[in-house]
Amino acid sequence: ALSVEARAVSEVLDGRRAHETVDPEAAELVALELGKSVRFAAAPKTKKTTTKDEELEELARLDRLEAAVREAVEAATPAAAVEALPLRRPIVAVMGHVDHGKTTLLDALRGASTAAAEAGGITQRLAAFEVGDVTFIDTPGHAAFSTMRSSSARALDVALVVVALDDGVKPQTLEALRLAERAKSAVVFAATKADKFGSSSREDALERVAAQLAERGFATERHGGDHPLVPVAAPRGEGLAELTEALAMHAELLDLRADPDAPARAVVADAVADKRLGLCLDVLVVWGTLRKGDVVVVGESVGKVRRLVGGDAGPSSSTRVVAGFDKTARVAAGDAVLVAPDERSAKKIARARAALREATEAAERRRLMAGDDALGGGEQQQALAVPVVVKVESNGELDAVRDLVRALPSSKARVEVVGGVAVGAVGRADVDLAATLGAPVFAFNVGLAAPDVKDHARRNAVDLRSHDVVYALLDDIAAHAVSALPPVPTPRVQAKLNVLKLITLSDGTVVAGCKVVDGTLRKSDPIRHVRDGVLLAVDDRGPATLKHFKDDVTTLPKGAECGLALHDRDIAAALLEGDVLEAFTIVDLPPTLDDDHHHSRPA
Repeated sequence: ALSVEARAVSEVLDGRRAHETVDPEAAELVALELGKSVRFAAAPKTKKTTTKDEELEELARLDRLEAAVREAVEAATPAAAVEALPLRRPIVAVMGHVDHGKTTLLDALRGASTAAAEAGGITQRLAAFEVGDVTFIDTPGHAAFSTMRSSSARALDVALVVVALDDGVKPQTLEALRLAERAKSAVVFAATKADKFGSSSREDALERVAAQLAERGFATERHGGDHPLVPVAAPRGEGLAELTEALAMHAELLDLRADPDAPARAVVADAVADKRLGLCLDVLVVWGTLRKGDVVVVGESVGKVRRLVGGDAGPSSSTRVVAGFDKTARVAAGDAVLVAPDERSAKKIARARAALREATEAAERRRLMAGDDALGGGEQQQALAVPVVVKVESNGELDAVRDLVRALPSSKARVEVVGGVAVGAVGRADVDLAATLGAPVFAFNVGLAAPDVKDHARRNAVDLRSHDVVYALLDDIAAHAVSALPPVPTPRVQAKLNVLKLITLSDGTVVAGCKVVDGTLRKSDPIRHVRDGVLLAVDDRGPATLKHFKDDVTTLPKGAECGLALHDRDIAAALLEGDVLEAFTIVDLPPTLDDDHHHSRPA
């Protein structure tokens, strides 16, 4: 086991000095991280009362403390001891823009085919596996799944960024580069779809992509930088050997080492609900070895490892873990897998996390039911809260969907993903929650937990909607939010008149001699005064009189001439020859979530 200096650990415990007394929870968490147990001397019993706020603050402090202690243990490992440890495989995350060939490239490397099976042709869930001496993470390229890519960056040594030669650098390419920088990982570029070019045009395309990357601060070896840019044609197997060699070279330079005898520290790549086995975790082990029988705490769930696909998982291994987690367990991509010395210690942390989450969700539900936003202000405070319930196959997908929903325009309607279970089939409890809030249930890649759920939803007037492509899900959620908004009153021009001549009668009435140049003029329609394309005023009552020659009329077609007087004498007095009068009506148009189209009654 590696030694850990007390000073390094104490520095993160609220800045306390070595040898200074810490509270029992802090001491127990430090011991837990070190794989040790701790005993406390009996203390005199004292009565203490705490408020609910103080209780929540203490739970939050405990949660923060766990993360701080974990970082301290990692930072306090002596460098000399690390150098004596065995080498481990590099963990390579494959990132890039949608449809740039990530999955096809990985299929070629591992001799399999998964690209055709992905919904909409887009990888929507993390997949971790080993090929030779490299552990790969295939990360989704669609913009909706930035959260899932971020979680893979937490356990990342090398970022293999895929850029299609025929498409160049795209938004997800730039996001992948930002994640790689944040993770302080090496970057290797794979220029895919090279088979679409001849030798000379391929060279031009490579130079163009290299220039685009250099503009973003990533100089390739072609431009004297450190980042390889390897052209590959995955379906033909071209460039795969060169790519593998580039990855191996960077791994050698990184000198990656880990202690295989230590308790495992791992990261959840994904959480998938299995009908027979419950919630299964796809994890990446970054330190130590995960073994059958280990007690683990993940998020707010506790389990005991019953099965590991492929046996014990050492450093840089990917494995699927069956640990008796309920299908409703709240586990998210990127969560740390912590091996605890016993079930009691694991449950203590899980209870603290669960209590904090439940209190937060209860406050959020009360806010939604009250129809207000205590944190908002101004226009945001007036936005209509539209609750929805979302069920997905994996928590990584849920995190991504939540981020995507938050990105929807929200000045008019704010979609709220609320309550319920994060992962698994749609059950009666989800329907009951949706019925309470008047919300639909959106199911992404999951079905119904039991045959009677559909009837239960029908009896409670809850709409169940299923999708397997993320942007179709987003469109449906946005459409639901729009349907909750009232129609938008919008002016629609019925006729345009050019003012040809102005006559002032003895009583001061101004009569405008006009010609209808477009549409049909009706005497009942309001009139607005326009000059050089600028709206000056509106007479909501329309013409006071309307004559065609000497006859009083109520309508006039295009091309007809007329004399009209307005009810509003101030507007009439401001008219000039050459001005435009527009007759309009107010129609109700469907609302939109964004503010790009401002529909309002003219004034």
